[in-house]
Amino acid sequence: MRTLTFMIFFSIVLIIYSSVNYYVFSRGLMVFSYNPSLKRWYTVIFWTVVSSFLIGMFWERTASSIVSEWVYRVGADLHLSGHTHDGQMWPLNYLTNAIFELSWRLKQKGNTTFYVSSGFGSWGPPVRIGNTPEVVVFKIKFD
Repeated sequence: MRTLTFMIFFSIVLIIYSSVNYYVFSRGLMVFSYNPSLKRWYTVIFWTVVSSFLIGMFWERTASSIVSEWVYRVGADLHLSGHTHDGQMWPLNYLTNAIFELSWRLKQKGNTTFYVSSGFGSWGPPVRIGNTPEVVVFKIKFD
């Protein structure tokens, strides 16, 4: 179920991301249409950056699960994770909940305490709807 949900989510993101990038790419080609050398370099650089982002996005999703499982098996007491945007806007938070074992908040698994923040939401367009942006403050006490 997790794999299927991830593939559906990844497909939707890929379609939206590809559509936006195609528009940006075609506008760039118009700018460089008078210089074939710049047009060729623009094409190579643009699609290299786009593909790097997609590969990174996929790697981030799979590597985070591997690292979390490793932290749990090693027996760490605390694991703090970066933000998931809590899905950025409703109803995408249901997808992040389906993809990740822990999409947001606190979870105790064995002796390890995991915390994933939903993020603050200060970057990008203001489209955080139906989620809970947060700034997390921890007081850690050593015995």
